[in-house]
Amino acid sequence: MTRPTSTKEELITRLSSEAETNKGDRYTQVIRKQDADGDYEVHEYYTPSGEIGYQIIMYETKNKVEYGKSVSHGPEASNRTWDWLEVSEFTE
Repeated sequence: MTRPTSTKEELITRLSSEAETNKGDRYTQVIRKQDADGDYEVHEYYTPSGEIGYQIIMYETKNKVEYGKSVSHGPEASNRTWDWLEVSEFTE
């Protein structure tokens, strides 16, 4: 897949900033949403030891194939971050 547009990268940056700023005791979660900014969702997660993090998943459809990209922050960020993949590769 081609590289995402700068708009998608800007949205990831904005959502990350909002998640950190509004955190309080918990991160703000967004159920999958499609709006003028794009198609995305934000998940909060807890590790077994009680640490907290969040994951932003962006979606894009090209030639009838749905792709997703994840950017995660927190203790499991390296396992929850990936570049554009077909959605079927991470939902099975």
